[in-house]
Amino acid sequence: MNAQLDQLLLEEYELEQKELKYMEENRLEYYDPYPFQVAFHNDKHRRKGLRSGNQQGKTRCGCSQDAMDLTGLYPDWYEGHRFERPITIICGSVNNDKTRDLLQKALCGDPVDKINSLGTGWIPKKCLDPKKLSLKRGVTDAFIHVKVKHFTKGVFDGWSNLTFSSYESGKEAWMGDTIDIYHLDEEAPLDILGQAGRGCIASKGFIRLTWTPENGRTEVVRKVEEEWSLHTATLADAAGEEFDYTFEDGEVIHFSPITSQ
Repeated sequence: MNAQLDQLLLEEYELEQKELKYMEENRLEYYDPYPFQVAFHNDKHRRKGLRSGNQQGKTRCGCSQDAMDLTGLYPDWYEGHRFERPITIICGSVNNDKTRDLLQKALCGDPVDKINSLGTGWIPKKCLDPKKLSLKRGVTDAFIHVKVKHFTKGVFDGWSNLTFSSYESGKEAWMGDTIDIYHLDEEAPLDILGQAGRGCIASKGFIRLTWTPENGRTEVVRKVEEEWSLHTATLADAAGEEFDYTFEDGEVIHFSPITSQ
């Protein structure tokens, strides 16, 4: 009797571990965005920005969108632009370390254990091949090029190209023959923003900026506010409801969701 029970418990444990592993390697399938993130995803504008505070889901939103476009695996609720062919994306942040630690980790998995964790980011494991990625010279554990399987209506139709870059590398690092999407995580210098605009002309491509407004109303921010489709989010949008926050000195601030666009 005890042997039978032990066997049942073992089988149940193995099933749970198998389910957890599947979920870990297919995060995109279980993505449950907040309303402000849904609004950003479904916005078909070719220039769009998401401005929010730290740890409120802007990079999560931008990278999950990158994964959808790279793979062609869009959720049922999605109403935004769909790519029915393999694409090319350049994404990056302020420097190489931040690009690796934030964007590469979010898209591909933990860079510290880059091979074993490959496929535990927003890009499903089934869409990645360890033989189809290149490491960046001079930056420990950082990828520069990653090939991603793309599917149209569930049918594999080729490999998308993902390139990781950084603002510190200069605008030359953001150049390419045909770029479909530029994802700028954190406010970009004006010359890199301009290069992204020029790089999208031939492809009729897209630029998305996900950033925290730490530098005030700069020329880049004014341009996005005046010319782009701008989405914003507060702590309440990330929490999904109104709430009061009490500071150590007793001051209370009330947060409530705002219209995201």
